[in-house]
Amino acid sequence: MAPEYPPVVVILDSRFEDETLLGNLNYVENPNGRLLRVRWHVQGPVADFAPIGDGVAYVYRKDENNILEIAASSDATPTPLGNGRYQWTEGLQHDALMFILILPPEYTAVAPHPKPMGTKLFNERIAIYWIANRAEGNFHAGFEWTLQSSADSIEAELVALNQRYLTLYREETAVEHTRAQIRQILTERLDDTDIRMLCFDENLDYENLSGQNKREKIITLLLHFERRNQLDYFLRAVKSMRPDLPF
Repeated sequence: MAPEYPPVVVILDSRFEDETLLGNLNYVENPNGRLLRVRWHVQGPVADFAPIGDGVAYVYRKDENNILEIAASSDATPTPLGNGRYQWTEGLQHDALMFILILPPEYTAVAPHPKPMGTKLFNERIAIYWIANRAEGNFHAGFEWTLQSSADSIEAELVALNQRYLTLYREETAVEHTRAQIRQILTERLDDTDIRMLCFDENLDYENLSGQNKREKIITLLLHFERRNQLDYFLRAVKSMRPDLPF
């Protein structure tokens, strides 16, 4: 698998103490501001790479001897959401980060959000990682998961976990394909007058879209309603204005 290139890596090595989820929290970064080159799917020492998080991943160090791994806390506490679900939030000081979660022994993760980028076994435990990118106006990254006791061997749990993620990926890919089709239809069929009318009907300031081309304006509108879970409402409004549109 190709390496990841985040500017910072956050590692949470979690455990239970008296039914409270705690973890050792480490940060890995390059003081020079360069991107890290991180390898995930390796099980031992790699030439020119140094272990981070006691070996859960490896970072390229041949030309970067000043990469820092900072032990920030030995009792970091994810936010409990009830029913075994937890959340971890990180401020995004850079454009992106890599978040690595090592699950407690004999536990698996259910319904993680957002979709993880990778999983593996590490010291007979399941480890997961996400990549978060900073979006406009959003300077925090949140990760959620539900812990569940392993009902099978840890190897079998990892296979089941990967199968669930593959199903989720396929579902998300289908949804994104539909979104892309909608964007294409709106870009081809709507004109600037339609966009102005939609902004007026929804009490949006059209001037905020100035300087954008038509496709960018449409994407901005779609994102505006999608972030508010109102995408279906927006599409119905478009359809009522332009009943000829094929969706």
